Amino acid sequence: AVGVAGRDNVADVEEQSKELDQPGSADRACRRAGARRPKLVAEMERRAEARQQVREERRERQRLRYEQRLAQERELEEARQRAEEEEQRQKTLERQATQRAEQVKQAQRLVVVAQQRERHRQAHEFWLLRRLVAAWCAFQETFIEAEEAKLAAWAFYRRLLQRSCLGAW
Repeated sequence: AVGVAGRDNVADVEEQSKELDQPGSADRACRRAGARRPKLVAEMERRAEARQQVREERRERQRLRYEQRLAQERELEEARQRAEEEEQRQKTLERQATQRAEQVKQAQRLVVVAQQRERHRQAHEFWLLRRLVAAWCAFQETFIEAEEAKLAAWAFYRRLLQRSCLGAW
């Protein structure tokens, strides 16, 4: 008897739910039910509310997961950007270090060239000084020879004069 009565209640509930689907039927169903509501309807409403709450919780979890995924994607994007910026900074530092190394090499080459020029200039000045000294020595020698020749000529002249003076005697 309980099973039959339960089936009758189910049939009534299905009939009522069909009526609720029609416009304005909810008011009629409420008026017909009056103050008293069958247990089955209350149970169905409770289950519907529970399903609705489960749906809302599921939507909330999905929304939270979506927000978390977005936050993770943002963090990954920011991390990628920071990594790119760090890579750019490293490349810039390497390029600057390379430029500094090239500048140092160029400066060292210029110093070597300047030192070579200075040694060449000093060698040229030394060679010039030696040439001047050699020329001075040659002039000194020529002067000394000329003085010796002059002295020899003077001595010869004096002997010749002496002989001619003494020869006339």
